[in-house]
Amino acid sequence: MAELDDMIARLRALGRAARTAVPEIARECKSIVAENIRAQRGPDGEAWPRAKDGAPVLEGAADALSAQGVNGAALLTLSGPEARHHLGIARGRVQRRILPTKGIPAPMAEAIKRVLLRRLDGVAK
Repeated sequence: MAELDDMIARLRALGRAARTAVPEIARECKSIVAENIRAQRGPDGEAWPRAKDGAPVLEGAADALSAQGVNGAALLTLSGPEARHHLGIARGRVQRRILPTKGIPAPMAEAIKRVLLRRLDGVAK
């Protein structure tokens, strides 16, 4: 009977695994965006345009980035002038995408998969 109870508990945990993984997924995605910022590239891997003097740009943008799990979804938000650069409405009108806007980039999809598989593996054992 104990074996059956354990199996039932693991099946119930499986149903919650994805939802409970969301905060970790948000942190992983934030880490990927922060790495893109350090590498001076957008979520699509394209290099950002440099400043007029050739200097790197938006080096502190990771500080304007937050990530959290909200209602079962990973939510990344950007605030301050970095958000205006992302939209292309900052002074100079140069757009430097920081967050993905069309689909989930491959590195993020792989991170999501990795987190979910780790969670599901933990439940199955």
